[in-house]
Amino acid sequence: MRQILLAALVLLVPLPAFAQEADGTTFVVPYSKRHLAAYINRGNAFKNKGDFDKALANYNKAIRLDPTLAVAYCNRGITWKLIGDYGKAMADYDKAIQLDRTFVGPSLKREPISSV
Repeated sequence: MRQILLAALVLLVPLPAFAQEADGTTFVVPYSKRHLAAYINRGNAFKNKGDFDKALANYNKAIRLDPTLAVAYCNRGITWKLIGDYGKAMADYDKAIQLDRTFVGPSLKREPISSV
């Protein structure tokens, strides 16, 4: 009886999903979108420290979990702008605007690039 109960419990507990980054590192894919804020916040922290590669990696994870998240595209665009890749920054700002026309952040950040 104990073995049947244990087997039933194992079937009810979801196992983590794993994914692989382009650089070959493996990470656990969260079960829910509640982890999105953590990826955005980590991306912001890395961006503020000047660690742009890690910032981009975190924004990319957030976008992979929810490709409709305008703030992730906007923040990634800011990071691309800081790196100096204005084309990628504009593409991310445009995507953020496309996803959420009420989100003014990308529009404001896009203006200075348009004049470059």
